[in-house]
Amino acid sequence: MESNHYWLKGSHSLQELFQGIGKPVQYKSGDRLFTQGDMTDYFYYLIDGAVKVVVNWENGSEKTVMNQEGGMLGVVTAINRIPQFTTAIVTKPSTLIKVDVPTLIPYLSNKPEWILSFCQEMGAKVHLLTVQLSTMTFLTVEKRICYTLLMLSRDIGSDTSQGLKIPARMTDQELANLVGTSRATISKVMSSLKKNNLVTKIKNHIYIVDKEGLRNFVFSNDSMTWNLSEGN
Repeated sequence: MESNHYWLKGSHSLQELFQGIGKPVQYKSGDRLFTQGDMTDYFYYLIDGAVKVVVNWENGSEKTVMNQEGGMLGVVTAINRIPQFTTAIVTKPSTLIKVDVPTLIPYLSNKPEWILSFCQEMGAKVHLLTVQLSTMTFLTVEKRICYTLLMLSRDIGSDTSQGLKIPARMTDQELANLVGTSRATISKVMSSLKKNNLVTKIKNHIYIVDKEGLRNFVFSNDSMTWNLSEGN
């Protein structure tokens, strides 16, 4: 299974498993599947649509942990019977299966062929969170923004005549939530990246014009993206 960084698509190989113990249900945009702090003995499997997983801090700020277009949601906390540490919000009409853990465990014990796929999908989430922790630890906020753009282009990007297009429409605030910074910082960095012909933005679609240049900055010793054009 492919491990994505910010846009987790998941593996549809588990869909058959969960359809054996749950019924697909339609959810509308804005529905909350679970809220941070909830205790649940169930999780969800996303068949189609999109769900945003966020963390809210006490000061009211929000960080997007991942965007999902498939796969499991809330599984770790449900299995371990600990409070949910994220909130899951449906962002477009979606089809999901609600999976009860007390039903799943004996079902898996009778169908061991599904256990590897189940563990692989959980491993993809751990990989995603590890990548995000690494960027938070080792990269400045400016470089985190650039790195996030690179990972989004890798996960869901498509080549166009105007550059590598990130097809998901994304406002400055939505990108700020994903990176864990302010809208003002996103605006300032994006302005600098545009001036240096690294990215452009058309109708809330971000295009990476110079992928190699963006990557070189992330792994360089330069400090601030808005200083890149100084001295040129």
